Amino acid sequence: MRIGYDDACKVIDHENAVVILKSGVEMNVLDEDEKRDEVAFFHQLLQEYFAARHLAKANPELVHVEWAVDKVSPKLEDTICPAWLMAILCPRCLRQDGRRQL
Repeated sequence: MRIGYDDACKVIDHENAVVILKSGVEMNVLDEDEKRDEVAFFHQLLQEYFAARHLAKANPELVHVEWAVDKVSPKLEDTICPAWLMAILCPRCLRQDGRRQL
């Protein structure tokens, strides 16, 4: 999925949209095509994630799963990675001394 750079900033709808996009490029999550002035998801897992979301919207019965919170336990990396990513992208995750908190 590719989107124009300006359109991507509009979708993000944040005063730091340019910084967020540049951070995504630096983390190899986004790919920036400067000649076409577009950005695209670079990482295969993110491409699959958004393809799955699109499929779920189109065919919700295909992705319905019984809630079984008592039958699973999260892996450590599943809980650390989202917090780590948010700490990078979210300015509210900065501590008073300017360092990132996880």
